[in-house]
Amino acid sequence: MNKVDFFLHLAFLLILFSLIMQVFSYCIFKKNERKYVELISEFRRRDLDLDIVTNIYSFWGPLFNANKIVYFIDLYNGKEMKLAKGKPVSKNAYNFIQSQPKENISWMLRLHNLNLISFFCCF
Repeated sequence: MNKVDFFLHLAFLLILFSLIMQVFSYCIFKKNERKYVELISEFRRRDLDLDIVTNIYSFWGPLFNANKIVYFIDLYNGKEMKLAKGKPVSKNAYNFIQSQPKENISWMLRLHNLNLISFFCCF
């Protein structure tokens, strides 16, 4: 086996591994979808700032789960964000997510890490 074949096989295996991890991430999100729906419903009920990507993708079931949870992960980690030009996310949104019990948010943290690993396997 020469170098080209080796790297071709390695790339194929990494992409296959990434696809398998995406199936796992789909299953993890599907298992915790009720928690996600409760969280986003409470978020909307309190009229907290919600970014447009999370807002739109929240209606698509378990598809695009990485895009759905990244906003909440960034809020949980305290990352400063802006919803629109010059309009920062309210402190109430940060406080709400950071005050959630660990069992309500830990599955999102694990899923986010899985999605990051899957992404880096492809690139």
